[in-house]
Amino acid sequence: VMQTVAECGVSWDRVVLELVETALVDLPSRTRQAMGELVDRGVRFAVDDFGTGYSSLARLKDLPAQIIKVDRRFVSGVGGDPSDFAVAQAVVGMARAMGRRCVAEGVETATQFHVLSGVGVDAYQGYLFSKPVPPKEFRALLESGPLPLSQG
Repeated sequence: VMQTVAECGVSWDRVVLELVETALVDLPSRTRQAMGELVDRGVRFAVDDFGTGYSSLARLKDLPAQIIKVDRRFVSGVGGDPSDFAVAQAVVGMARAMGRRCVAEGVETATQFHVLSGVGVDAYQGYLFSKPVPPKEFRALLESGPLPLSQG
């Protein structure tokens, strides 16, 4: 990772490595050390699919990650399912209490966006903003400025 980042000339603080929750559980000490070295350089780690694996909440505090992602399974119902809302709100609250950022996956409706915004989500991914696009189109999308959202 260090070699690739150096070769690309990307600023370390712009690198986020995403790992599924289960990959971050019971990491060997050498792996944790290597991750720590990357974090010291500015790299951030994100826990993808949080809440869908088999790790306990007690392990959350030990995960070497600065970003927690709310899985789309919980995001999909936040506008109408009290249980999904409760899980999403709890994940955001835990992430914030531990000084971590929180990203919501699979945001497809303005309602989901507004509800999640109201509970303190830091960033969003999903079709509400854009379908997956090739790199050239992605650059143009970024250069076009803020993406419009309906008030729905």
